[in-house]
Amino acid sequence: MLVRARQRLRELVVQLEVAPFAQQTAESMRAYLDEDATRASSAFARWRRLPEQSRSSQVGQALRGQL
Repeated sequence: MLVRARQRLRELVVQLEVAPFAQQTAESMRAYLDEDATRASSAFARWRRLPEQSRSSQVGQALRGQL
């Protein structure tokens, strides 16, 4: 979930840089808030409760594309 949310946020950043006031940008932002934000926030809270070593391992795996 966190990897997906991060990807969607990257896409939003690009839209905000390229067309900050476009209707599609506003729709994309609303869609993220409606579809992913709550679950991503919950997933991040669970991830933060993991021991530091587990979090570091998961970050390394994600960076290598293994998650």
